[in-house]
Amino acid sequence: MAELPSDVLLDELKDIKVKIQDMDFVHLESCHKELVQIKIRHTEYKEITVKIQFPDDYPNSLLIIETKSKTICMKMIKGLENICEQELRKEIGRPQIITTVKFLSDFILNNPFIVCSEELNYIKKDIFRDRDELKIKQKAGVIIYKAIEGRYFIEIKVTVPFQYPSHHVDLDIKDTNLPGELFQNIKGQSKEILRKCIEPPIKRKESDPLFKPQPSLRRIMEYLVIDCIRRLPTEKCHICKEIALPSNPKDVEIDEQNPFYVYRVYCSHLYHYKCLDTYMKTPPFGGGKKCLACGQRIFHDKWNVPPRLAEDRWAHQEAKKREIAEVAEFLGFD
Repeated sequence: MAELPSDVLLDELKDIKVKIQDMDFVHLESCHKELVQIKIRHTEYKEITVKIQFPDDYPNSLLIIETKSKTICMKMIKGLENICEQELRKEIGRPQIITTVKFLSDFILNNPFIVCSEELNYIKKDIFRDRDELKIKQKAGVIIYKAIEGRYFIEIKVTVPFQYPSHHVDLDIKDTNLPGELFQNIKGQSKEILRKCIEPPIKRKESDPLFKPQPSLRRIMEYLVIDCIRRLPTEKCHICKEIALPSNPKDVEIDEQNPFYVYRVYCSHLYHYKCLDTYMKTPPFGGGKKCLACGQRIFHDKWNVPPRLAEDRWAHQEAKKREIAEVAEFLGFD
């Protein structure tokens, strides 16, 4: 590079040293005519390093800017550089460094999705379907998503907090026409998924790596849209092999004793009441009854009976059946 007029360059460098001291979240790491390096850090995950060099005919041409980040994806960084370049074109002929730093800092501060742009793209490309409805409020960091499967739907509002991903997204399930018990199960499971993203496991092995918060946006959207609203309306009862839920949500059975009332067991699979009740009360009982879909043990308050007691109850019922059959035979009843 050719030598810049010393007064132009030195004046701007002096100005930078003074003004950056009054700028929040900005740290000057290097400041000389060959290189100006600045770190912008709003949070642990909203941090970039900006390297600035002066072209031969500066300030009559644009600064040479390179930005790096360990936490913001490369595609977003390159996009940020391009936007910054467009802004700097307005400043040609004038000092540009302070303008650059302010623009980059404000952009990071006012764009909550900057730390989860890849997750947001995944939602748009891999989760969203034609019948779904998606609204994104960029400045507020809000996603409003209505997922639709058949006649069933779930509408959710997700807000990305300032401290993301150290803090999980805020979730508000605004509406759904899934059955009430399923909805309550989904709410509870959603809360647990979000908690696990930011809290280390209670029981931790010494060989486990140091816990780090995990991004929660993609995980919670996968659960609510793919695992719930896409799967549940089409899932079959794993005993009778008929679709568990009726095609019309208005026909959902709400009486827990009705044979076609739908139960969701601990592992999340669905069963009709009549099917599950018969299965849970029929041997073998050793080791507990297991889900026919995934093999996990079935836990449900309604059938929370030790295997030995279940065996005794079944034997008692079978004995009663035999007694009734014997009496009927003796009396000549068919």
